[in-house]
Amino acid sequence: MFHFYDIIILTETWLTPDISDSELGFSGFQVIRLDRNHNNSTSTRGGGVLIAIKNTRSFQPISLTVSNVEQVFVLLSLNSGHLLVGGVYLPPRSPLSVVESHTTSVEHIISSYKPNSLVICGDFNLPNIN
Repeated sequence: MFHFYDIIILTETWLTPDISDSELGFSGFQVIRLDRNHNNSTSTRGGGVLIAIKNTRSFQPISLTVSNVEQVFVLLSLNSGHLLVGGVYLPPRSPLSVVESHTTSVEHIISSYKPNSLVICGDFNLPNIN
């Protein structure tokens, strides 16, 4: 089913650490994911982000130290340079500090890795945006 895709980004995965990557059905893909840390969240369910990358693609996962934002980033090697890909989930009514943490981490990644291009996908749940 996924053989037409090189990169898949999911938000609100609802995954927990007891669910292994092999159970997700992404055969032929490497999975980079961040499950919701229920110790840092006011919500007891939901959340989580995932990037699945076809095994034929060369990439580097980006380590982040931000603990209050559900986001994962990878740097893909392409013929034309490097593409930074991110998956983000911001819960509804997130405080401004969470949005600021996200934008600060993106700025840090861009300045550190200097990608040629950037794609960020996700569910930002920002007010007044449809």
